[in-house]
Amino acid sequence: MRSILVLRDSGEAPRGHVTDLIHQHLEEINRRIAELRKTRTALRDLARHAAETDPQSCSDADTICRIISPPPPASTRDASKRHAQSDTR
Repeated sequence: MRSILVLRDSGEAPRGHVTDLIHQHLEEINRRIAELRKTRTALRDLARHAAETDPQSCSDADTICRIISPPPPASTRDASKRHAQSDTR
């Protein structure tokens, strides 16, 4: 705001400066939105992983909460699910 007033007080039209500031703010907002989308995706993945994690499968050997540990590859999860389904039949 101060830089706009300085331009105006010196007799220059601050229009160009104001336009530049607006574009800078829009770029910052777009960066924040992109960051928030990445965070939302990561949280959704954690929620999905939490829903798929059987509390009985946790052990004292786990050094970190299994929910925030990287999930096993999809092929391993699919094989585990097929194995668990065949055990219940």
